[in-house]
This record gives sequence, C-alpha cells and structure tokens, in this order.
Amino acid sequence: MEKPAFPSILVPVDGSQSADAALHLALRLVAPGGELVLAHVIHRVEVVAETITPYGGDPTPILNALEEEERAIFARAEAHARNAGIRSSSVALDGPPASVIAKLARERHVDAIAMGTHGRRGLARLILGSTAAGVVLEATVPTFVVHEGSAVAQPFRQILVALDASRAASDAARVATDLAAHDGGSVFLAHVAEQRDDADAEARALADAGAYAREAGVPSDAAILQGDPVEALLVSAETCHADLIAIGAHGGLNLPLALGSVAAAIAGRSPIPVVVLPLPAVPSASVKHRR
Repeated sequence: MEKPAFPSILVPVDGSQSADAALHLALRLVAPGGELVLAHVIHRVEVVAETITPYGGDPTPILNALEEEERAIFARAEAHARNAGIRSSSVALDGPPASVIAKLARERHVDAIAMGTHGRRGLARLILGSTAAGVVLEATVPTFVVHEGSAVAQPFRQILVALDASRAASDAARVATDLAAHDGGSVFLAHVAEQRDDADAEARALADAGAYAREAGVPSDAAILQGDPVEALLVSAETCHADLIAIGAHGGLNLPLALGSVAAAIAGRSPIPVVVLPLPAVPSASVKHRR
C-alpha cells in the first residue's frame, strides 16, 4: 500500500531520543520520492549570553563544539534517510528555536513537521530544547509531536480525533481518517462537551467526520466526553488504545492553559504521537487515502 502523501516533511534534529523517534516517524510518513528537510538550531546569542560575564569569557570554543556536534547530528540523520531511500537536505539555523523552525517550514513549503517534545538538557538545550509547544502554535502545516520512547514504527490502528466545530478539528479528522485508511486502522471521534458549545454545530461536525470516514472505508466510533478537555482526551486515548491523537491547534478546545492551548498541552503530555492541525487550515489534500 502506498505511503500517505506528505511530499516533504521538516524534522528538527538534535540527537535526542525524541528527535530520533520523530525522524523515524517522518521516514514512515513521507511519500515515495519525497524529501526530508533536516533542521538543527544553535541559538548563538543565547550561547554568548551564557558564556560572557562581566569578567570576560570567550564563546568561540563552545560555539565550535556545538557546530562540530551539529555536523555529526546531520550526518547521522542523513544516513538514516539514505538507508531508507529518502532524499534529505540539511539546514543549520540560528535564533530562537520555535520561531526559526516555523519560519523554515513556511519558506521551504513543507507539507508537515515531525519533531520531538524534549531536547537534551545542559548546554545542549540551546540547540533545540523543548520547543514543540511553540512550533505547534506557529506552524501552518500538520505538526507531528513525538515523545521519547513513543512507538512510531507500527501502523496507526486506532486514531483518536479531538473534534469540535472548528475548521482545524475538521482537518484533523480528515488527516486522521486518511492515515487510518492507509494503515488499515479506525478512528475514534471524541468531543469534550462544554457549556458554551453550539450543540447543532458540534453535531454537524461529528456527522461530517463520520461521513468522511465511511466514504474512506474507515471504521469509526464517536463519544461525547465530560470534564477537563486535556484529561478527558488523554484518558480516552488510553482507553481506546489509540496509536495517535489528532487535534486542531486553535478550535473550541483552545483554553488559556500554561502551554497555550489544549493541543499544546496534549502534545506535551501524551505518551503516543500527536498530530496538530493549524488555523488557517491547510488543504485536506495534504494527505490522501487511496483505495
């Protein structure tokens, strides 16, 4: 069966296990003949700021060491892509990690981003750090977020969709359905009820998502959840043995949480991969199921 049609995927790499897991997921999702854009960030201003003191200091040795490590990280990632028969290009970035990663995604017109949730600690945190939440909020394409230790090699047999009446949630349902169609899986459409909901709009969203799944030949179930959105969705994902959570970045589930949104909170806490769909919405043709 053909791979999902993501012609190009941006993968921020830093040598951490979560970034490596994201790379392996991207290799599974990129289209035949597609390309991975490998990105590595060194925030040089921050390196200098942490090195220079009122009594002096020379950041050159540290920067040289980081740049040497960057070359090694790129070499390893490029080797993985080459062994998988996938083209890759490497881009060295400088600046605040989340902003420069999201900017590169726009400049290179990639079709998706796949990244780990946690960079390494110590001095190496300046390379990538824990920037997934920031990228999720700035990205304009589907962003796959992967935790260290997440199982990414197996097919997506069950995908939980966090559904509301927003366009981003609708796109999340379509992307989830297309991925499930490719992997022979199913989707579970979950809506967290809130007092401010438009019941008719939510019902239409569930009906439309269910209809799209039927058209794609993908089994689907639906449920109305109660309680805190983040906890309800994470518990539901565990209960239905989901392999992936699909959610819109800024829909009706967007609440003033510490990480900026329910989507970012789930991406930061979920033990399974999460794909976040942005607003403004990307074309649903970004991923296509094929029968």
